[in-house]
Order: sequence, then structure tokens, then C-alpha cells
Amino acid sequence: MPASSVSAPATATIDLIRARLGDRYALERELGRGGMGTVYLARDLRLDRPVALKVLPPEFATQTALRERFLLETRTAAKFSHPNIVPVYAVEESEDLSRIRWDWSAPKHAYMGAAASATPGSAPTAYRL
Repeated sequence: MPASSVSAPATATIDLIRARLGDRYALERELGRGGMGTVYLARDLRLDRPVALKVLPPEFATQTALRERFLLETRTAAKFSHPNIVPVYAVEESEDLSRIRWDWSAPKHAYMGAAASATPGSAPTAYRL
């Protein structure tokens, strides 16, 4: 398949996410992706600080069951308080975009510290805890 066919949907999705984030966040780079979304390093433009945003893909956010699963994951993660778990600061929804906002205090958290130095799409380095 030609490279332009592969990159067009990804570019369209990023453009849609940027449009939905409006003047609140500026995406800087992708940190990783999984079954329930993509995590980006972003800048909170109101507070002028870096944050991590996990974004549910727009095509999933319109599906009630998937959006509820995403929100359940967020509520579950928010109940934990541990040095190796990044605290959830907010869950936000607008139009067809659901997102989780975390503190970005790399390398305070082992996983996020590894993600900070990783190139997009690469696996983070494992740390012995």
C-alpha cells in the first residue's frame, strides 16, 4: 500500500484531535498508543505546563460502550495513589473527543520517564523497581 494511503487517516485524526482541543492544549508529540487510545505529550495553554493526554479515538468516542469503558478505566486509575502510578488529574469530553489528563512530571514516574525519552512507536525501557 502506498505511504500516502497509510498516513492520510492518521493525519486526518490528528487534525481532528487538534481542532477539538482548540485553544486549551497544544499537542507536542505522541508518546504511545494502545487499545483504548493514544497518549500525547501536550502543553496546557491555560496553565503553561506540560501534561500527558490520553485520547480516545474520535471514531470510538461516538460508541457508547467504548466511551463508558474508557471512562471506567479512568475512574479506576483515579482511585490509586502510588509513586509508580501517574495520577489522573481530569477526564474531559467535548463533541466526539474523550480524554484523560495526567501530570507530566517526567522522570518522576518510571513509565512516563521512559516514554519521555522514547521515540514515537518504540517500546519504553523497562526499569527495575
